Amino acid sequence: MTANTILSDINEIHTGFVLAGKKWDKLGIEAKTQYNQRCSQATPTEVADAIGKAEVMATEFLKWAKQNKYSGTVSDVWWTARPNSMSQAVGEPVDQKKNPTDILVKFTSGPAKGFLGLSAKATQGKGDIGFKNPGLGTVDRN
Repeated sequence: MTANTILSDINEIHTGFVLAGKKWDKLGIEAKTQYNQRCSQATPTEVADAIGKAEVMATEFLKWAKQNKYSGTVSDVWWTARPNSMSQAVGEPVDQKKNPTDILVKFTSGPAKGFLGLSAKATQGKGDIGFKNPGLGTVDRN
């Protein structure tokens, strides 16, 4: 069985790819390179499963965004599951240890200057997915 980190990367990056209008130039060459490498490390069935989950995840993310006052188009998408990637995306320091975002999306308008993060969680059905929600008090203090 393929390691969860490989399948997680496929899921995360493919979700970002869908949110980027299925255009690699919007998501970045590093993400495309990592995606291709990870896909070669998994079985075709596992890749298809991760892609299917990612497609649904992207659709539901966009529905949620629209319901919560994000509007316009997706102007940028970043795969932020790597150190310092979120700080580079938003142009200011971000402590990624306190932010579980895997994919960061910038809408042309919406709360938080149009930025909305997605923590892509998927499972192979063998247990609960761990979620980390620091709560409003922690977010406010930070």
